[in-house]
Amino acid sequence: MAAKRPLITVFPHPSGFYYAHLVDPDAGINTVAEMPHPIDALDVEQVASRLRKVRGNEDAIVRPFRTAEKWITYAEHEGHHEAITEAFGPTHTPS
Repeated sequence: MAAKRPLITVFPHPSGFYYAHLVDPDAGINTVAEMPHPIDALDVEQVASRLRKVRGNEDAIVRPFRTAEKWITYAEHEGHHEAITEAFGPTHTPS
């Protein structure tokens, strides 16, 4: 079976910083983390571009989401409910 490429999604979080969600099925990773980039300093495409250039991300797919709501919709569709809770708490409301 062919290896799946890691996927990194980036979205603006109500905290004022961008968050990244990494899913690497082959490594068993599914986690969300705050990034050091404030949303008022860069747009989401710039943050995604920077992530693509990080060593080790050469094979990763990096997808920017312009709003937290769009990322939540995507994550729900993909079944990443734990990631939503990790990013927003048990209510998973981005407001």
